[in-house]
Amino acid sequence: MTVNTFIVDMPAGIKGYTIQNEDDSYSVFLNAKISYENRIKTYLHELNHIKGDDFNKDEVQEIETDSHKFFNQI
Repeated sequence: MTVNTFIVDMPAGIKGYTIQNEDDSYSVFLNAKISYENRIKTYLHELNHIKGDDFNKDEVQEIETDSHKFFNQI
């Protein structure tokens, strides 16, 4: 699995997001305006979406809730 990571300027309130590319690789975009620590947390959050195969699920709210539960445990 290939994960390309980019640190880019984004609007306030967006920490990051991930897209699945046509070649089944992933691109993770992290907000350059947040702290290094928050970028690491966001990166791990996005990796959890990849590992959970969340890009093939329909319930976005359920996906986010489950992901936040996982990260609150660590």
